[in-house]
Amino acid sequence: MNTTALRRVILSVACLLLLIGQGMVYAENPIRFDHVFDLGVPGGQTFVQDNDGFLWIGSDGGGMFRYDGYELKNYGVGPRLLSNGNVWRILEDRENRDIFWIGTSGGLNRFDKATNTFTVYQHDPGNPQSIGNNTIQNLVQDSADANVL
Repeated sequence: MNTTALRRVILSVACLLLLIGQGMVYAENPIRFDHVFDLGVPGGQTFVQDNDGFLWIGSDGGGMFRYDGYELKNYGVGPRLLSNGNVWRILEDRENRDIFWIGTSGGLNRFDKATNTFTVYQHDPGNPQSIGNNTIQNLVQDSADANVL
């Protein structure tokens, strides 16, 4: 086979593969949203989908929201609620999926989904065992002891 014929075969195979690939791309199912509306969440900063399928949204000043696909529930600021409405991070606890750790501009918050209760951890200058700062912008859970950092 001469060089020109070999080039034609390679070019034909390449074109055929491109055409087959195009068909596969167009065969994908489109993403569809049945319920699209303005959720009214002020500046969503962090998003977490929990093991029950709920979408949890941390907002810029409005607290934390739970979205079930139809309705939005707000967990705002107040006694026995969040310490601050500016939610930077939400972390679902790996050891107990009913627990969320929530980093805000006013401390660390622990939310128990099973009991619908909050526990607030804030910096206390007189207590060296308290958290070092009330602005919690990032949360991670270590793999060894499942400690939240």
